[in-house]
Amino acid sequence: MRNLKPTLSLSHFSSRAFQSGKNESPGDSHELKAEDQKSKSNGRQLENGTSDPPPFPRSEARAGTSMSEFKSRIEGKFPTIDKTAELYRLICTEGSACTTGPRRFGKSLNVTTVESIFRDGPDWWRKECPQFAITQSGYEFPVHPVLSLDFSGAKTLSGVKGQIADRLWQLLVEHGLEDEEILRKKKEYEQSHSSDDLFGYFEYGIWKLATYRAGVVVLIDEYDYPLTHLTEPVWKELSDTQQLSSHPSVEELIAFYNVLFTRIKNIRKRRTSQPLIHFFYATGCAPIQKLGLFSGPNEIAFTQQSPQYYSKLLGYTEKEIKEHFNKQITKAAKIKYRLHTTDIFPPLPEGASEEEKTEHQKERIRFIKRKTNVAKREIMKEIKENYDGFVFNHQQKEALYSPYAINCLFEYWQLESNVGTYPDFLAPQARRSSFGR
Repeated sequence: MRNLKPTLSLSHFSSRAFQSGKNESPGDSHELKAEDQKSKSNGRQLENGTSDPPPFPRSEARAGTSMSEFKSRIEGKFPTIDKTAELYRLICTEGSACTTGPRRFGKSLNVTTVESIFRDGPDWWRKECPQFAITQSGYEFPVHPVLSLDFSGAKTLSGVKGQIADRLWQLLVEHGLEDEEILRKKKEYEQSHSSDDLFGYFEYGIWKLATYRAGVVVLIDEYDYPLTHLTEPVWKELSDTQQLSSHPSVEELIAFYNVLFTRIKNIRKRRTSQPLIHFFYATGCAPIQKLGLFSGPNEIAFTQQSPQYYSKLLGYTEKEIKEHFNKQITKAAKIKYRLHTTDIFPPLPEGASEEEKTEHQKERIRFIKRKTNVAKREIMKEIKENYDGFVFNHQQKEALYSPYAINCLFEYWQLESNVGTYPDFLAPQARRSSFGR
């Protein structure tokens, strides 16, 4: 994976000139630099005497930086890059799957996309996402109960257990299935907080939902967050031969995960008229098989092991950025070079005829379009210079950009450095032991 280069605020777009592009026509680079100096002179003076560039207003060209919920992005008209071709293949060919990758690379958005596929039904998808690959494929969008778990807020084993119990209860209530047996099992868990009682409650709830509604879709986002939260403070204590999973503060949580994934596997394999768990999908930073979770997840398909199918499941390609963020790129280009102002093109002399005015307006439009295209190419160069893309395997043909970084860039006009990172313990632990092999 390539490292990020030093951060660079988009204020640099207004305070320094771009280098000339290969396809510029004569004079473009010089004129753009001249406009850049105008932009600098229009900035307000700060206390330290430096010039603050004209602000980049947040307007209709928003990117939805913090919005990782698919349906909200679609209904809010935020740029949303279609990853449903890969997810469609995953749903149709795998019963259980896991996607791992660095932080802020679109994993949560993929989870909520899968949730929407199974929850919102064909009418919503055909109305709101008619051009998406899964809609075009003829997929019928069967509706299933969705148990969606997000462990990013659970820092301990008790937090993980509590979320499973609470979300399952909410789903049962949503479908009107809170019978006496469910209430009894729920109460038993709340009194004991034991894993055995939780799994009894979990299995009965899944059976109830699948029997009276349809096979349940189980989604776990950031499945490994509680693990990384516990391991970050302790990984430096490990000796060269110690395995992370043997540390006392981690062992109990890994044992619970082993049972959880084993129960999910066994429920899926149970012979019934229809699968009790229709589809299982988890995401996280650390590969499950590298955390000692072997007995439960040994039938899970790991998307990173099939780059020929899923190399574009995470992140944005340069082509996708240009296509889906064209409005934002154009806006940045126009603001940087003041292409939206009236003095960008020489005015007509007084007394010009109507024919001259018409021709002048046409020439002005051509001029601004040419300058805008040049500036857009330079902005993409600036983005590439600072992020340069990420490569996760040798078969990957295109470098990928962090969705959060790109959204942040076009929402706040600020390049973000804390993207594409893994938990600190992963790299050192990979060098110390078989954890990374």
